[in-house]
Amino acid sequence: MSSIFTPQTYAQEADLIYGFASMVIADEEIIIGDRGDYFWMYENESGDVVGKFHTGYEKWDEMTACDVNGDGKAEIIQGDRSTDKIYIYTMDGTELGKHDVNFEAGDDLACGDLTGNGKAEIVHADRNNWIHIFDENFNMVNQFKVDDFADGDSIAVGDLDGDGKAEIVHADV
Repeated sequence: MSSIFTPQTYAQEADLIYGFASMVIADEEIIIGDRGDYFWMYENESGDVVGKFHTGYEKWDEMTACDVNGDGKAEIIQGDRSTDKIYIYTMDGTELGKHDVNFEAGDDLACGDLTGNGKAEIVHADRNNWIHIFDENFNMVNQFKVDDFADGDSIAVGDLDGDGKAEIVHADV
């Protein structure tokens, strides 16, 4: 087994974010949120730990990573069901902001540049069938109802049509 599998020894029941296009830390790092309340950052090639910090992350919380403030570096976005808030952290664990959104188990998070302004927006899908879109200061950019967002459903964000603005995809299971 190569060292890339080393992260598994640290995290039991974990969510995983895989970096892309130099957006997560520096060069395709792997971020794991473990149920022991920590985010762990690993170098993709070697599996070496390049950072960790305590957040209160636990089962049923959600996370994603993207550049919401336009500084060229990804931030970690955490949806915390025990506090009902969404948090924004730098990769060293500095909290940049938080907002009470009644985040619950079964809700989902994604982020991407939906407006084409060079900054990613935060997308929160809730079990009340709403998609909420926030900027980095938690100003509401948009919100809309979907037919059914249930436990197990998920959302993703990406520029599907090449127009420079990301679209939201809802996977309904």
